Formats: sequence, structure tokens, C-alpha cells
Amino acid sequence: MPPYRDQLETIKPNGEVGFYDLNPDRGITNIGQHPDNDVVIDSPEVAPFHAVLDHRQKPCRIVVLSHTGQTLLGDQVLPPNVSTPLHTMDRLR
Repeated sequence: MPPYRDQLETIKPNGEVGFYDLNPDRGITNIGQHPDNDVVIDSPEVAPFHAVLDHRQKPCRIVVLSHTGQTLLGDQVLPPNVSTPLHTMDRLR
């Protein structure tokens, strides 16, 4: 059996669910609208290079890079350039 890997679950507006395996060797995952990101989100509300997920430690942490739009963790607005811990089953929008 392969070793367990953490995953990032994505849910598109149409309800389609996808999973992205977090690569422990890299330790970071880039998220944004630009195709050079690890996780590409095709939405006008998402900046080309919107956020970085740092999963080198537990809990992992997210840093929003963009001042464009709003990134929500639950009901809390995440400010740009602030490292925020994420826990299992936290919901980002």
C-alpha cells in the first residue's frame, strides 16, 4: 500500500469534486488562476498567483498573496501576506 499523502479537496461551482496530492518533497503548493500554479482555479475572483499553502509542518499554513478579491477561511477574511494555520476540514473560499 502506498504511503498516506495529505490532499487538498477542490469543489467547483458546478459541484465537481477534485483532489490534489500535496507533495511532501516540495512542501509548498501554489494556488491561483495562472496555469503555472500547482492548483489552478479558473475564476475572475482568483488572482493569477493568489496564495501559497505551506505543508512542511502541521498544521499547514496558507498565505494569501493577492489584494484582489476576498479569501475566506470559514467566515473569517484572510488578510494578504499573513500566515494563517489550516486544520483538517477547514474550508477556504
